[in-house]
Amino acid sequence: MWKTDDGVEITPGLRVFTNDWEWGTVLSEQFTRGGSCDPGGKYFDGWFRVALDTNPGDTRGGLYNGERMSASGPPEKPDPIAARPLSSD
Repeated sequence: MWKTDDGVEITPGLRVFTNDWEWGTVLSEQFTRGGSCDPGGKYFDGWFRVALDTNPGDTRGGLYNGERMSASGPPEKPDPIAARPLSSD
């Protein structure tokens, strides 16, 4: 099981703060392929594909070291998705 720097298990769709000071989402495809270099594979190295909020529509994502990502981020740059108010509709 791989965890972020702040101890959260890295799972598909997890919102993370990268070491590039950008928020993004861990892409789910890498968890379903089942290859030896994918999460859970024999040769997986702890680098996860993350789609950054600053690059909408990116389906490939960039590679980020899971141990250098955070699920909480710094107080001065809160998660813009989590900070949105819930719709009352």
